[in-house]
Amino acid sequence: MAKKIIQDMVMRRRKPEIKVETIKKEEHSFGDIAMPKNKKRLSVKMPKFIKLPRLKLAYKLVIVLFFIVAAIFILRNFSWVTLRITPKQEFKSIKTSIEAFAGIDSQKKEEANNSQNVYFELMEVSEGGEKASQSSGIKKMEKKASGKIVIYNEYSATPQTLVRRTRFETPDGKIYRIDSQTTVPGTLVKNGQIIPGSVEVTVYADEPGEKYNMGLSDFTVPGFKGDAKYDKFYARSKTEMTGGFVGQSNIITEDDISSVREVLRNEIKETLIKKTEMSIPVGFLYYADLTMLDFVSDKDNPHSGDEAKDFKIKEKGILKVFLIKENDLSNVLVSKYLEKGADARIMNLKDISASLSERKKDNDKIIFSMEGAGHFVWNINEDNLKKDFLEKGNSNIESFLKNYPIEKAEVIFHPSWWRFVLKDGSKVKYEEILKTGLD
Repeated sequence: MAKKIIQDMVMRRRKPEIKVETIKKEEHSFGDIAMPKNKKRLSVKMPKFIKLPRLKLAYKLVIVLFFIVAAIFILRNFSWVTLRITPKQEFKSIKTSIEAFAGIDSQKKEEANNSQNVYFELMEVSEGGEKASQSSGIKKMEKKASGKIVIYNEYSATPQTLVRRTRFETPDGKIYRIDSQTTVPGTLVKNGQIIPGSVEVTVYADEPGEKYNMGLSDFTVPGFKGDAKYDKFYARSKTEMTGGFVGQSNIITEDDISSVREVLRNEIKETLIKKTEMSIPVGFLYYADLTMLDFVSDKDNPHSGDEAKDFKIKEKGILKVFLIKENDLSNVLVSKYLEKGADARIMNLKDISASLSERKKDNDKIIFSMEGAGHFVWNINEDNLKKDFLEKGNSNIESFLKNYPIEKAEVIFHPSWWRFVLKDGSKVKYEEILKTGLD
């Protein structure tokens, strides 16, 4: 009977060999303590482990096969191919005039998509702002103090008319005048008491200067002096007298207003442009010159000649933007500059300048001019190209590429040494190469 490998294997254990070594060292003395000259060290030598038998060849083959299958699975599922295509392209000088019409309703969209018209949407953006500054003008000023008084009539029940520039005098002799004719009502009798008639008016100092600025006071009417009315007609302050001045004063000039307004309007314009650029809907083009910008000044803004050291200007900007439908404009330019039926587009519409030439009053039609270098690129049906590649393969690529407007094509495998591609369009990536005009 044949012996089994495991049964015939005898595990023998060797006892560890223990060696005693003597290490010689010199004697050292630390105070009264003597250290030994020789010291013994034990060393243990362990037995070697017994080697296990080698794995059978079949086991090794299974492992290798497993890794090969795993590698193929990974490559088939994680590899891909890139179709790097340079489509047919042309650069042409553009200089033309374009008519565009206001946005259309949903019922006419399908018809418009098949037409050669250009449509636009009118977008309105507004922004307000204010800016403070200081006046630069200086002017010799003479101003009369002024304030409000109440004139009383205790003389009679008959109203008394006071002519323009009637004088009113303070106890210290300062004269103030009314600047228009005024009628003081007559007295009234209530519950047996006489109630004087009264009226409130504004008076102005007889001369300019700060000496006429004063607090509350009583007033007489010098024109009635020597008459019975003198004691029965009088006035009392309603407010203090203020504003009297003689000297130099700061005034706002027209240049002050113009310079601040210009800076403020430029700031508002920049803000409006940024807001517009952030609000452009998909599929539309914004041209800075296809706009209308209006400003409205605040009604409380100061005027030239106003007396002030500090002043503030407020403005509101309203920007109306003609947003051009991108596909419409591209189609019209393609029909103007390429052969009839060319399936192409312009890649650099934003780089071509556009300026407003004419617009209708109700903004339902505009005419604008365009000038610049147009980059025309022929369209390639990406899905059809991928389908042809998967069906006909890399070896027959030239046979179907001739059906597309292509100048150059490259097939790039990932990894580069792997040439097997699943019949799955998601494994084929499309990359379009555009020229720069210098190629």
